[in-house]
Amino acid sequence: MLMDKYVEKLELDVASKFEQSVVSVLMKDDYESKYIKARVLDACFKAELIEVIDRDVYSERFDWVEKVIEMNLASFKLLDIAEKKQIKAMSLREVREVADAKVEAIIKNIVKRVLNAPQEFPMGSNI
Repeated sequence: MLMDKYVEKLELDVASKFEQSVVSVLMKDDYESKYIKARVLDACFKAELIEVIDRDVYSERFDWVEKVIEMNLASFKLLDIAEKKQIKAMSLREVREVADAKVEAIIKNIVKRVLNAPQEFPMGSNI
């Protein structure tokens, strides 16, 4: 019985150390940024804001979306520096929640920019 508890604690410690090492890799800006960018682009494709052809030919529309994503990612980094946030030990679930919150914020920023973009008024008569 005592041995079972020891083995169970050892398994938890190993799992915890593994999770911590995975989290530390995921928290590196490159991995987190790539994950966030991929999720935002996927949402833009699903909403038909951009199409695969836009990505393939690197259209102005795709370039605009990509620049907005990059600007938001840089802003998050700057905010973390300004608030002197320290990377603390987080679980994989917490890492995903933080990344998902950033994805949501970037998508909302893109929507706001699209809605606030000046639209040309069609001139002429269609009567």
